[in-house]
Amino acid sequence: MSTVTIQTKTPPNSDHIWAIPVGSKYISWKTSPQIIKKKLNSPYACTQRSCVVKRVAQPHLMINLDHKTHSETLLLKNFGAIAHRWAISHGFKAVVILWSDLETFFKKQYRITLSKESQAHVISGAFYDAYTIEKPFKDTKKPQQPKLIIQSKKALSTSSKKNTLALTSAIHTSRQLSDSPPNVCTPVAFANEAKKALTGLPHVSTKIYSKTELQKMGMTLFLSVNNGSTEPACLLEVTYKPSQKKLPKVALIGKGVTFDSGGYSLKPPQHMLDMKYDMCGGATMLGATIAASQYELPVHLKTWIPLTENLVNGSAVKVGDVIPSLSGQTVEILNTDAEGRLILADVLTYASQWDPEYMVNAATLTGAVDVALGKPATGIMGNCKSLAHQLQVAAEASGESVWELPLFDEYKDWLKSDVADIKNIAASREAGSSVGGAFLSYFVPDSI
Repeated sequence: MSTVTIQTKTPPNSDHIWAIPVGSKYISWKTSPQIIKKKLNSPYACTQRSCVVKRVAQPHLMINLDHKTHSETLLLKNFGAIAHRWAISHGFKAVVILWSDLETFFKKQYRITLSKESQAHVISGAFYDAYTIEKPFKDTKKPQQPKLIIQSKKALSTSSKKNTLALTSAIHTSRQLSDSPPNVCTPVAFANEAKKALTGLPHVSTKIYSKTELQKMGMTLFLSVNNGSTEPACLLEVTYKPSQKKLPKVALIGKGVTFDSGGYSLKPPQHMLDMKYDMCGGATMLGATIAASQYELPVHLKTWIPLTENLVNGSAVKVGDVIPSLSGQTVEILNTDAEGRLILADVLTYASQWDPEYMVNAATLTGAVDVALGKPATGIMGNCKSLAHQLQVAAEASGESVWELPLFDEYKDWLKSDVADIKNIAASREAGSSVGGAFLSYFVPDSI
């Protein structure tokens, strides 16, 4: 979207399209009720997602919000996204949303009372839909973005509007990095683009540790994954520290494997297609750090993103190798495709030396979580029930689904090795996600 305006009146304009919610229990349609039947199989009430009715010079878009989910957040985000998509594809200069229509619809259809702060969900949905993938080596002209006009007597607060736009911008940065081809978004390129995105943000400083520096620091386990690549590994460290004293210390760590072939435990071709996205944990934590700064959160934050490729050559780590880690523990490599936990282990050890009160790690850690939960949900696990609960509450407020997985001590026992302190996978494929979490717990002291 180009701009967001919240105003009390909007005069008719043929360049504007008005978005109207419809559902099986209630249809908000004040202008021409005789042409709409209160059934979703009506030709005008959208057999799919949306349709347009033109009345004189003022086009209207009816959006079907008759959905299985009753999540206010998701429904409003979908409403904003669909309205934006239709406007941009049909050349409208603005989308107009009558907030009183949405309020009435949600009360009648779902018995949900919307607040003025709920306008943020519509705005974020429209801005998420405005995201486009940049094509490298092409000077692509982007389409002109329509304005979003919310007609309401109760306006979203200025701070909430600012925070919503800041969050969507941070998410766009994460998505753009994630969608970049692996020959463009190499480890060093990711770090440089991240540094560029962080430049100018209040209370933020960055440092990029080179491969040579990582070798001197003793991150042998991390660098073992990089052995098969000609692209050097690096570690991005971002510090956000406001001026207040005695702020809680929070560490964020994100996996940044910019392409994962699986190493000598080579992935099948069909499983390699999306492996440029194996750095999404790192991209997510970068976006979170950007948002924290723009929100001016009262927290002392440090973010670490280890960046590397996992490829194959004569120097690549082999199945059966034993590698020392920064923590002093040795690791037997039984699967080179379980590489994310190797790079994270050294960084978790390093981050623990800072002695944070909380530590959150995001990673595409295991394919096993897809087997357990499928695509709709994200698995979380940890040793702090209160923090896990806070993440679940935050996810629900954002329209995301998360599910806590167990982290039993027995899983750690499955990782004991005859030739090293631990091995990087268990003998069985059981509880694959939890075993991955159990491996990482070896590198974080119980005090955190």
